[in-house]
Amino acid sequence: MAVIKCVMFDFGNVVGLFRTNEWYSFLRNHRGNCLEPHETFGALKGVLQEFDLGKLSALGFYQAFQNAYQLQGVTKDEFFHKLGSVLWIDWDMVEIRDWLKRRGVVTVLVTNMNSYHAWYIRRKYPSLMAKFDYQMISCEEGVAKPDSEAWIRPLDFLGFKAEECLFVDDSVENVEAAC
Repeated sequence: MAVIKCVMFDFGNVVGLFRTNEWYSFLRNHRGNCLEPHETFGALKGVLQEFDLGKLSALGFYQAFQNAYQLQGVTKDEFFHKLGSVLWIDWDMVEIRDWLKRRGVVTVLVTNMNSYHAWYIRRKYPSLMAKFDYQMISCEEGVAKPDSEAWIRPLDFLGFKAEECLFVDDSVENVEAAC
């Protein structure tokens, strides 16, 4: 059995947590139709994927939500302010990352993340992202989990074998793909 030299963390629901019900409430309160917010991952799945891959601009993302929900009285700035405000950091998980780093373990962020959240987190929590030894962020790299390239790039860059790494994610599909 190989010694773990690298731990790869997902961001969403691992390092960063989303108050999804608050986001759903925001959409419900401003929608001009009866599309249920929890249906976002069905009705707008392609839009979310394109945004996470950096193929859709923030304006395009806002417009897609504006159109899908027929949002009433929500400016682009208000929309993105709310999108950022529903995010909070699990500081206990950050402490685990920092504990690993103090023991010489390399830490990597492997996440499907859109450009807005990447910008927002770097602005609001500047040292959070910077303290990862490598960041594989889908909107910047143009590749998203569960594509195996999301794990291969950091392995190649850092020179590790897969068996020397541990991957922490909230998605069984992503963990199985990483294996």
